[in-house]
Formats: sequence, structure tokens, C-alpha cells
Amino acid sequence: LRALEQSQPRSPSALQEIILGQTRTAMMIKQRIAQLGGKDLNIKKEKDYAKFKEFEKVAEREILERVYIDGVPLSEEVSIYSLFGFRIIFFPHSLAKWLFFQARWFILFTMMNQPYGRAEQEYVTKRIIKIRPDQWAGMDQEEKDELMERQLWLPENFDVWKQEKKAEEEERHREMAQSNRYKQVKRFMKKYN
Repeated sequence: LRALEQSQPRSPSALQEIILGQTRTAMMIKQRIAQLGGKDLNIKKEKDYAKFKEFEKVAEREILERVYIDGVPLSEEVSIYSLFGFRIIFFPHSLAKWLFFQARWFILFTMMNQPYGRAEQEYVTKRIIKIRPDQWAGMDQEEKDELMERQLWLPENFDVWKQEKKAEEEERHREMAQSNRYKQVKRFMKKYN
């Protein structure tokens, strides 16, 4: 049990250190530094070394922004409200908000048949395509607008969108099955499993 506790990182900074310490991540950081102009610097000079370190920080930040844990980029600081203890303390408040939301939704859109507003349309779209609010917040605005324009909260539009996604997935799977790298991995798995 102690070995398990010691192996698990205790803070976001520890997770960041683990991720940044990996060989592949280090290669990605070096490539990004080169793209930013770091390959032309002479790091033996103090001025160029300082600039190189700036490029390194920018590259690390960009890498950490790509790493998501529980839908939150690792580059973001952990909110005190996301901690389990605070969630327990604020549970009555969260429950009251949820009950109010459900009652309002039932009255406005089930009993009174009112049309959805922009916020309700976003909520229904998120529920239908099964993504969390934090994932929705992380999406590009163009992608959100495209989903909203398609009016996925209407069943017939959702069915069309779902069929398109299924066709795209099948096409991607077919392309992957034809790639040599995929075949190589399959042979490896067959041989060693």
C-alpha cells in the first residue's frame, strides 16, 4: 500500500515533472524550441541562454496545455473547489442548484413547450453528443458554432450527424487498417500476446 501511495504523484507540479521528464516529451520540447528559433542560439552566451530558457518555458507550457487529466489541462492550476472535501461541504448547495435546474427545465420545456434559448440549446447539444461541460469549454469556437448550426437537439438532425460521424469513423478505421504501421502493431500484438 505504501509503495502505491509513493508511486502516485501528490500534486499537479509532480504530475508536470513526470510528464516533462519523459523522453518523448523532451523530444517534443526540443522540436518546439527549434521551431521557435532556439536552434540558432549559442547557449554559451548569457543573453542567448536566457532566450533559450524562455523558449523552453513556452514549449513546456504548450506541451502541458495538450495534456488533459479529467478534462482539465494540466497547465491549469487546481481549483480549491474541485477538491473532494470542498465538494462534500458544498453538496447541499449543489443539490439545491440541480433541483432548481430540473424543476425549471420541466416547467418551461416539458409543461409549457417553450422554445430553447441559446444556453439550453448548448446544454442539450452537450447532453446528446455526450461530452462534459469542461470538454465543451475546451472546444474551438468554430466547432461549437458548427454543432449549434446543425441543431442537434432536433432528433432528425442528430440522426443525420450520428450517421456522418459513424461513416467518418469507419473510413478512418479502413485507412488505419491499410497502413503499414497498424499492420506492424497487429503482428507484434499477435506474436507477443
